[in-house]
Amino acid sequence: MKKKIVTFISIFITCFFWQANSQSKPVIKCSENIDIQINVGKRTATVNFLNSAALDPDNGAKVPVTQTKGLTSGSQFPIGETIIEFTARDEDGITTCQFTVNITDR
Repeated sequence: MKKKIVTFISIFITCFFWQANSQSKPVIKCSENIDIQINVGKRTATVNFLNSAALDPDNGAKVPVTQTKGLTSGSQFPIGETIIEFTARDEDGITTCQFTVNITDR
């Protein structure tokens, strides 16, 4: 019985030490791809989307996110595909996510 308790304590301390010292990059979530059809003759469409959010997986804290590629929400998007990219950065690293806005005419 004594050996099992010592083994359990050893495993617990190892796991606790690993979690306390984990240095994981932020976890970021982007919108799904957006597909919009516009009437023939129109050249753009106003597209709205939510900004991405990111968390530090080590402590659950919010991590600042910036849009690093593409037009911003509420902009007039031209016909075609536009890549939107967001980046989260903290002391443990950088993580990006992307989605596309695809505007087609009917």
